[in-house]
Amino acid sequence: MYKVAAGAGQHVMASVTGSSYPAKAYVLSACTPSPATPACLGGSYASEGVPISVSTTTAGDYFVVVDCDLAAESGAYTLTVTVGP
Repeated sequence: MYKVAAGAGQHVMASVTGSSYPAKAYVLSACTPSPATPACLGGSYASEGVPISVSTTTAGDYFVVVDCDLAAESGAYTLTVTVGP
């Protein structure tokens, strides 16, 4: 999990490459106290060759998570994250 700061109305762009397994990256907003559950912003994830860009609604910290649907899979990957207008 990686933390990035973004202003209101900015875009968090993420791409994941160079993985030998089906890695996915998605963006979460900060959680409010329990029982809140984090949710993917934009309802999508980045995969090899398919980057994502999600809009922020408020200024604050956002979290980029790299994951895989297959629990036994792991390995190296390259994550690129940018924040901009």
